[in-house]
Amino acid sequence: MSRPTIADVAAEAGVSKTTVSHALTGQGRVKEETTRRVLDAAERLGYRPNMMARGLRTARTRLLAIANSVPAVVADGAGALSYYMTVAGSAARTALRSGYATILIPPDAAPGIFSDIAIDGAIILDPQTADPFLAALRKRHVPFVTIGREPGALGAGWCVDSDMIDATTRLLDHFALGGSCRPALILTEEQRSYSTDARLAYERWVAQRGLPPVVVTAHEKRAEKGGHAAMSRLLAAHPQVNAVFVPLDPFATGALHALAEAGRRVPQDMQVATLDGVRAQFSVPALTAVSDDMEAFARCAVELLLEQLADPAATPRGVTMQSRIVVRDTTLAAAATG
Repeated sequence: MSRPTIADVAAEAGVSKTTVSHALTGQGRVKEETTRRVLDAAERLGYRPNMMARGLRTARTRLLAIANSVPAVVADGAGALSYYMTVAGSAARTALRSGYATILIPPDAAPGIFSDIAIDGAIILDPQTADPFLAALRKRHVPFVTIGREPGALGAGWCVDSDMIDATTRLLDHFALGGSCRPALILTEEQRSYSTDARLAYERWVAQRGLPPVVVTAHEKRAEKGGHAAMSRLLAAHPQVNAVFVPLDPFATGALHALAEAGRRVPQDMQVATLDGVRAQFSVPALTAVSDDMEAFARCAVELLLEQLADPAATPRGVTMQSRIVVRDTTLAAAATG
C-alpha cells in the first residue's frame, strides 16, 4: 500500500489541498471544525507530513519549548516534577495534533538556552517580575505564552491564568467555617502572579472583617527551610494567628514541621492550606489545597501559542480558569466531617 498523500487527506476531508496544508501547519485562517475534520481524516489515513521538508519550506522548526521559571530547588523533586510532567504531557499531546513536537527545558537551565536552540515558540510556567526567560525570548522575537500572568507587564499578554483572587477568598471563607478565624499568609519574596493575587484577596478579606493583615515572606530558593523559618517567625510574632495560607507547597511542608516542633496541633491550633500537588497530597497530615486542572491549562496554552504563530499580528489575549478547593486534613471543616 502506498503512503497516503496530502491529496488523499483533502479528498477524505472534502476540502482543498491548500486547506489541508493550512490546517496542518496552523497557517492561514481555517475554521476550527474544518481543522478538526482534516486532522481526523489524516489520522484515519495514517498520513504523516514530511516534517523536515515542511520546515525547509516554512522556515519553521515545528518545535515548541516548555520551561519552568521557578528555581531548580523548587522545580526539582518528585512533587514539582509531577506538576511539570503533567503540563508537559498535555502540551505535547495537544501540539502533536497540529504537527508540532515539544522539548523540555531543565529547571536549572540558564536563560541563554533560548539563544542556543531553534524553536518556533515557548510556554513559560510561573514567570516572575522581569523574568529572564521572557527577556531572552523577546530578544529573539520568539512568540510565547505564559501559564500564570507576567507580573508587572504593561498591557495584556498571551497567558493562561487561574483566578487566584476568587480561590483565595473561598479558601479564607473555608477557614472561617471552623469558627473564629485570624488568618495569615506566608509568601515568597519573589513576585509571581499567584502570590500577588493571593495577597490582594487576603488583604481585602481581613480588611472587611477589621482584622490586621499578617504576611510573612521568605526567599523561594530556601524551599522547605524557608517555610519552616517563616512559620517560626509567625508563631513568635503573632501567636493569635490560627490559620495560614501558604501558596508554595515546599513552604507549606516546612511550615508543618515548624508547627510540630512548636507543639501546635494541626488543624486544631493552626489550619494550613497550600497549592495542590504531590507534596500537598502526601504530606502528613495531608494539606487542604487550591487545585488547578493543569492538563487543561497546558492544552489552552498550546492553543494560544498556535493561534499566535498562525497570526503574529493577532491581539494578545488571556484565558482565566477557575480553581477548586480540595479539602483535606489540615483544616477544621475537614476534621469535623472526617
